[in-house]
Amino acid sequence: MSETATVDEHEEVLALRRKVDELETQLEWFRKQVFGQKSEHAKPMDVNQLSLFAQQVEQAQATLSAAEQETHVKAYARKKNKKSNEKLGREAETIEKTVDITDEQRKCAPGWKLVSIGRREMRTSATYVPAKVVKIIYYVRTYKKDRIDGEGEPEFLQAKLPNAVIPRSVATSSILAKVIHDK
Repeated sequence: MSETATVDEHEEVLALRRKVDELETQLEWFRKQVFGQKSEHAKPMDVNQLSLFAQQVEQAQATLSAAEQETHVKAYARKKNKKSNEKLGREAETIEKTVDITDEQRKCAPGWKLVSIGRREMRTSATYVPAKVVKIIYYVRTYKKDRIDGEGEPEFLQAKLPNAVIPRSVATSSILAKVIHDK
């Protein structure tokens, strides 16, 4: 029985080797298809064909090398955006409003303290007060929460700015109402 087992095993090994050879042949064919030299490039070039364009190639190379030596790029100056303060004018009365975090956000877990680290100008808008336009500059208060014992990373809190009536516009609802009313 051991003799038939070895014969069967031998035939199975031979069959597997044939299959491996077949698969390796297919793999090599696929590699050539994907990574191999394409038929257009496989043909040798005729030297006479190259001489037809030799003069044009030399002229183009000379032009390129000259251009590389004399390349000057004009500086680009970005157009400066007018800030909303400039749009409204400096003579307009100005009111500064600071938006702060809520009392709920001010509460700290034990072992933490809340420290104000400043405010940032976030938006300028215009409002209509009968017979005059007033500029309102919104600032947002920013806080840093530190651990009293100095351990761990600080956390930062910033108040939420109220939404503008029209995004990226200085107009408030009173200005829009005035414009609509006057028309």
